[in-house]
Amino acid sequence: MAKHDFLKGSKASRIIWHQAQGIAGQPGRSLDAALFSGQVAFASGERGTYIGCEIVGTIEDPGAFSGNAIILLADGSVSTQTFVGRSETANGPDRFAGTGTWRMESGTGRFAGLQGSGPFRWSMIGDDYEEEFSD
Repeated sequence: MAKHDFLKGSKASRIIWHQAQGIAGQPGRSLDAALFSGQVAFASGERGTYIGCEIVGTIEDPGAFSGNAIILLADGSVSTQTFVGRSETANGPDRFAGTGTWRMESGTGRFAGLQGSGPFRWSMIGDDYEEEFSD
């Protein structure tokens, strides 16, 4: 598989921990921390496991989020990535969607020396998350 094949694909995960922290002086507002784990399927068909954490909301923008993800392949190759974005729609109390950008920060094995970034679209129903990403 060519290195550029790691820059497009999809992710499916489940939120495994979530905590909301109220913002002092801003009733009804919170910053939300989440930890998730799931599978990534690259455009080539290769699969990997990924884990990540994110913070949703800022004092200025409740829809903004940022976080980090680690992807692990079966051969032990590891990629670390960062991402930022925002929630764009809320189709009910447990249905959300939005867009963002991701960036490859570092890698080992087959990810070594790989640089890339691009857009992603995501949706979430309850604790189930799906994402499509590209370069």
